[in-house]
Amino acid sequence: TTTVLSLHTPQASLSLPPPLALPPTTTTTSQPSSYLGTTTNPLFILITTFFCPKIIFKKMSSLQTDNFPFHHQNLEFSTTKTPLRTGFILNEPIRSGDALLSIPYRLMINAYNIRHNSWPELITFNNIEEQYEAMEPFDEGDQWNTNSVLLYVFLIKLKKLLGLDLSQTNVAVDESDFSNEALAKLSDSDKIALYVRHLPRDFSGLPIWMNDEELDLLKGTSLHTGTTRLIQKLTEFYGWLNELPLVKDDDILSKGFTLQELKWAYSVVWSRVFPIRVPRENSPVAPALLPFVDSMNHKSGAKRTYFADYDNKTFVIKADEDITEVGSEVFNNYGAKCNSSFLFSYGFVVPNNANDMYFIQLGFSTILDPFPRKVLKEWNRDILNRQFRFYIQSGRPIPDELWKTLRVCLMNDQEQYFLSQHQDTENRLGFISFRNELESLATLRRLFVQRLNSMPFDMLEDWKELETLEPFTNKFNILTYRSSQQKIVMECIDEIDKKLDVLHRNFFTLTKDKKIISTDESIVQDWSQFSEFLPNTMKAKKHGMTIEDPSTVKDNVVGRIPHTHILHTSTFTATEVGYFLHETCDITNTRTLLQIWIMIQRFVQPTLGADDHWVRFFSLFPSNFCSLVEKVFLDPQASPEDPTETAVDLLDAIEDVIGEITSQSNYVSRKLSESQSKFSNLSEEAQAILLELTKTMNDKNVLWAYLARNYCQVPSDYGEVLVAFPFTLQQRPNTFLASDETSNVLQLNIRAADDYATICVSGENWMRCDNRDLLMTHGCLLQHNPLESICINLDMPQLREGKRKKVLREMNMDNEHHFDWNHEPIKFMNTVCVAYMNDDELKVDHPVGVVWAHLKAFEEARKYALDVLGGLMSNTTYSGNNRLITSYVNSQKKLIHQNMRKISKFKLSDSSDDNEEEEEEEEEE
Repeated sequence: TTTVLSLHTPQASLSLPPPLALPPTTTTTSQPSSYLGTTTNPLFILITTFFCPKIIFKKMSSLQTDNFPFHHQNLEFSTTKTPLRTGFILNEPIRSGDALLSIPYRLMINAYNIRHNSWPELITFNNIEEQYEAMEPFDEGDQWNTNSVLLYVFLIKLKKLLGLDLSQTNVAVDESDFSNEALAKLSDSDKIALYVRHLPRDFSGLPIWMNDEELDLLKGTSLHTGTTRLIQKLTEFYGWLNELPLVKDDDILSKGFTLQELKWAYSVVWSRVFPIRVPRENSPVAPALLPFVDSMNHKSGAKRTYFADYDNKTFVIKADEDITEVGSEVFNNYGAKCNSSFLFSYGFVVPNNANDMYFIQLGFSTILDPFPRKVLKEWNRDILNRQFRFYIQSGRPIPDELWKTLRVCLMNDQEQYFLSQHQDTENRLGFISFRNELESLATLRRLFVQRLNSMPFDMLEDWKELETLEPFTNKFNILTYRSSQQKIVMECIDEIDKKLDVLHRNFFTLTKDKKIISTDESIVQDWSQFSEFLPNTMKAKKHGMTIEDPSTVKDNVVGRIPHTHILHTSTFTATEVGYFLHETCDITNTRTLLQIWIMIQRFVQPTLGADDHWVRFFSLFPSNFCSLVEKVFLDPQASPEDPTETAVDLLDAIEDVIGEITSQSNYVSRKLSESQSKFSNLSEEAQAILLELTKTMNDKNVLWAYLARNYCQVPSDYGEVLVAFPFTLQQRPNTFLASDETSNVLQLNIRAADDYATICVSGENWMRCDNRDLLMTHGCLLQHNPLESICINLDMPQLREGKRKKVLREMNMDNEHHFDWNHEPIKFMNTVCVAYMNDDELKVDHPVGVVWAHLKAFEEARKYALDVLGGLMSNTTYSGNNRLITSYVNSQKKLIHQNMRKISKFKLSDSSDDNEEEEEEEEEE
């Protein structure tokens, strides 16, 4: 029958829910930060409760009397000896375990006692029980439910019955009226009347009572948004309350009351309310005013316990520490609240509040896909129930549940698929993928940067001004609160930046067995071991290969490779094992078959004792290829080099590759398992190969085969083939050193009719892939790669209009545009110009080619196009020290800059004649 609310126990400090939830100030945009929306119904959790296990106090029985003393005999109620309006002074020491304040349930002002007209000599309501049962809440939230409505109505009516004037803020208080002896002589109705007469009438410290100048100081904080909405909500509630039958049918209230009176009643309740469960243990917790008990002021760190005795219907505040400083004020502890709650509810702040918090709400409630919503329900349903509200405490890391929630909500389709394969979902949420981790960090960072930019004040300036202000004035409270909020935001940004930095450093960490390939390094430390795979016209050295005699090079032919060193898919499927995999196991993908063949040569045949040139060739390959794909796959704690869209794009491609590898591994493993009963139909050699292949079929080996394929696969007239030839990765990918000073990129020209394949010197890169792919698979890149490109999606509202969409359709244009080194960005410029056409220009037939020859708004269109590319360039940044990434990012920026220069040279006429001197000046600029 006893329940204790302890505000100082370690368990309570860890379990207390956040005391105040206010809406964020984030503005929804079309960027990924649009996930971070605003709340439509601010939730004010103004009272925090924590119920500990049953505790019985030894001296409790001596206090259980009908005339329960109001305060401890060693306490004195005072209005002159405290810095605040009222308080309690210690006359004699109090020991730990003693009751400081107490009140019987019958004196609590709550919905139960109001509904039962507990003080008929003072105030009554007609048919209140029926009206209460028929009443609907005004809105969601504790402050709008029917129990709270009864408290407001009770206070407003009693204020009128007692003739209280709210403009008289300085009401004389006779301290003797509040002694235990004086209160014992009063009836219950007189006690309630005395309490209400001496309630505060000035709440100017609460934000809803502040003037416009003071409210402006709160701009940029969640408290400003919450206060503005509450003021509006109270106005709406005032109209609703006046139409309530409980008000309309009452003799006093039906005569009318003001919005100011409602604000006063609201302020009284939520600055003094206690959460009490009465009169039965199983009844719900409801807000209650505790006359006289609520007069004790707050001090952080004071050890108090709230004791609810249901048998004796008494509420007690007990001291859990010895109080010995005679003459000093004795305090209550309102709980581990943040300054948002203190200022909003009580009108004061706690300087250097260790419990200060910052509130954010993620706007995923209405846009979340079914699978992420399912994951959140299974992992932590409470996140959905509280509509993605989170609190970040000052000096503490960003909550882990916030990171996990972001990871779940920002998963792409591929990540959702792979997460669905894991049974241990909660542990998997610690890290989903590099793309996902990067987007989670970048998304939350954008939110905090937006919040920081919305704060029109400076924390350091506030701290300087606080030194000159009188403590606990409104401005002092506001500056203390807002500077703390900004400090938490800056701490969060700093924490995210550190996480990004760790991600960056881990992504390209040098280790003894994993060496990063840079523009002048090779994964193979000694190329001479590949001598047997070179034509006789070439010689392998430790650091590369050279042509023995350049004079022997005729028609660019430097050597020949025998067909036995060349493998096509059809060659593999013509074997017994290859045919079984292709026909029986239904493995038809060309690249998958080639990778299986590589796995057989690298992992299966050596185990079975086989030794031919392919086995020897792949045995010379390193165990690690130093590619970005491999680094991401093998080390889940590695990270991208930069949090920009450049890195996100790179990681998207990497995750696609990893997804393909995992899918291949799962598919082949399943097919081998399903077909294992048919192995007996094959020769013993084929059976042994397939059984060993089944054992070695895993993601790691498939990844190795995937990367090995990229090192020895070349295009041919009849498809992609594997070549047992050591293509080098020095200076530029796959280059030969024809001499000490000259290097030429090689291309294989394979003719099916020949017994030998011809290696030809060519100026083209035989890989035929852009730098992003080279960086992923080979850990290198090619400067000025002709295949390099950048894609941008031009999302202009004007282009969604009917007439403009028709013009774009007629000219075969859309919103997706690619930029490379070789082509003029005419299509991109044409699309922008269509958006700037007037009605007359839209009616003209536009031939294929430029459309801006007579466009009136050409310069505006050009400026917009340049701004778009300029924004793209600003997102293409890198601050690390990896030369490959630096080269990659610089190459992307140069590509963007070149296209900006091309657009700058476009003219109204379609003439391409340019002044040579102007070109030189532009080039220099």
